Amino acid sequence: MFSKSLSDDAVPAQVREFLALFADDCADLRFPDVDLDTYVQLADAVCARQHAVDEARGELERRREALKADLAALRARAKQGLAYLRVFAGSSRPELGAKLDTLALGRPPEPAKPRRRRRSSKPPADAAAAAPNKAAPAPSGPIPAASVAELPLSGGAPARVRGAA
Repeated sequence: MFSKSLSDDAVPAQVREFLALFADDCADLRFPDVDLDTYVQLADAVCARQHAVDEARGELERRREALKADLAALRARAKQGLAYLRVFAGSSRPELGAKLDTLALGRPPEPAKPRRRRRSSKPPADAAAAAPNKAAPAPSGPIPAASVAELPLSGGAPARVRGAA
């Protein structure tokens, strides 16, 4: 009675065990909306729905493959057209040639920029305990001449920073 439903993975194992127990030991019991016929109908509906989902997935995969093939054909035809237009533009239509040079039909697409994650302005609660409060050590020794800069002061004349020549 449950052979189809009990062998189908659409029905979870625990439910299949319950259905088998009910069919074997309680098939003649009837409660409101709880009887063997109701369980058979529900289990068969689950199996039929899973079968429909599986078929839809197969159809979706077939359509995705067809879409890939159509896109490949379109891209190949566009590359062919681009080649023809480059010959047509030649030296007589340099503005068209410049526009054609900006097209990326033959180049691989640029990789997507990675998304930037916003950092929380507040450190984790245990971060303060994990890292002692240390300031970065001050650099020692002379400042290289390459790092000398002139800073404008509010008085108008720039002031020389230490180490200036």
